[in-house]
Amino acid sequence: MITIKIMKPLLTLFKTNKSLQQRTSFRQFGQEGNRLMTNKRNKLKTETATRRDIPLNWDVFVTPGIPMVTSDLPPGVKQGMWSPISSTLIYGKRDAVLVDAFITIEQADALVDWVAASGKNLTTIYLAESNAQTRREWISALGTIESLNPRAVIAGHKRPGSDDNPRIIEETRQYIRDFDRVAGMTTTAREIYDKMLELYPERVNPGLALWLSARAAKP
Repeated sequence: MITIKIMKPLLTLFKTNKSLQQRTSFRQFGQEGNRLMTNKRNKLKTETATRRDIPLNWDVFVTPGIPMVTSDLPPGVKQGMWSPISSTLIYGKRDAVLVDAFITIEQADALVDWVAASGKNLTTIYLAESNAQTRREWISALGTIESLNPRAVIAGHKRPGSDDNPRIIEETRQYIRDFDRVAGMTTTAREIYDKMLELYPERVNPGLALWLSARAAKP
């Protein structure tokens, strides 16, 4: 039986160079969040003690961006695109867990075939669900990940073929800071959009994703 777990508001999963090579962090708030964090730490300690000799590995499947229908397109863009999505299979000697799934039936079928080809026993699927959080909290989460000296950091929306180098922590942090800085010195969403495109012309899906962020910052 496969267990499906939805983590709110955001699941951040990353790998470290510790013997278990895995840590899972839940950005939760309030008493319920503290309880979840405590239970997860206790479980991790138990697994570390009993399975220290079984390292974990991971593989990443990235689906390319696909067209989407929206009435709020950024200036000069004729077709909205959904950003690429990554799905990560984390596995040991026999069992595996899957972090994130895809959107369309075609993508899901390809993902099923990919997992089946691994030969691992899939026990759990983690679906990460985010809600409206401030960019400051994102920077704090990045700092937490960075403090654990991860071997790899897998972005939820990454360019197919890109590596999972931990340098993306600082790249993401700088992008958020630049967005905040630009938002503070502009008055319209269009100004934010144009300035950020000037600073980051090669970013994945710069059109729709950036435009929606700009619109949220300057309604």
